[in-house]
Amino acid sequence: MKILALTFSMLVFVFASCKTDSASEVFFDADGALTTKNITQNRDMTQYKQGGHFYCRTRSTRIFGNEKDKLEGEKKVRDFIWEHLIEKKRGYIRLSCPGTDTSNTTHYFIESNENGERNVARRNIFQASDNKITRNESFLNSFERVENKETGDWFLVSKSANGEIIERLPIY
Repeated sequence: MKILALTFSMLVFVFASCKTDSASEVFFDADGALTTKNITQNRDMTQYKQGGHFYCRTRSTRIFGNEKDKLEGEKKVRDFIWEHLIEKKRGYIRLSCPGTDTSNTTHYFIESNENGERNVARRNIFQASDNKITRNESFLNSFERVENKETGDWFLVSKSANGEIIERLPIY
């Protein structure tokens, strides 16, 4: 595999987890994404291109649709993020990984930070079978496009400063 690297700032913030409170009520939006009323954190969403809502392949295809459609959804999220990073455009897209006992939606905000460096603010909401809800937020600042010469396809990875993969799209 050949690696084409596009590195923005290597600073990656550690995940901050917290349980939701009544001010951050979690619900499913009209598209079926797990969200909160303040998911955008006061961002002016008219400034962001809307990429849509897609599903991942990590759960049963018998319940949540076919594998090919979910792989295509993961690729659309990957392509959208990469395109907006390269073109230095703002974008917003969601990826849900529902299961029989859990639900998870990741909200991606492609934008510049206060220093003008490109990053992806990733806000994740996870609901367990016991209705315990966890929210995580991280900022992804280092990206690589990894080419697979055998298939002609590629995947997008974000790494921490020490080289650990934080995110990969498509997921598998």
